[in-house]
Amino acid sequence: MSDGARDPVVNAERPLPGGCALDLDVPADLAWCRGHFPGFPIVPGVVLLRWALAYGRQRFGTGETEPLAVQVKFRRPVRPGDRLTLELRHAPAARRLSFAFRDGEFVCSTGHATFAP
Repeated sequence: MSDGARDPVVNAERPLPGGCALDLDVPADLAWCRGHFPGFPIVPGVVLLRWALAYGRQRFGTGETEPLAVQVKFRRPVRPGDRLTLELRHAPAARRLSFAFRDGEFVCSTGHATFAP
């Protein structure tokens, strides 16, 4: 028996000014949702942050170290089976990665991370 997927499926990637947009499918069997919450599973906020940081590292080489500071706002729950767009923007001079998860026209979460020089 599978433990379930841990990462979304990237269906497409588009350039944005200063970054990129990733079209993501959140797996219906997402392992991170087990027990969070029974009867109404949602993707934990720390997992959304993990994904944003990981895709930022892959796309922009923001480094393997943890950010010095992180600010995140959660506005709408993300559920297993959702289709999202992750917008990533990188400001190298500021050592900053900004991100936004969107479900169509709705903003699910936004934030940014600042890294050491």
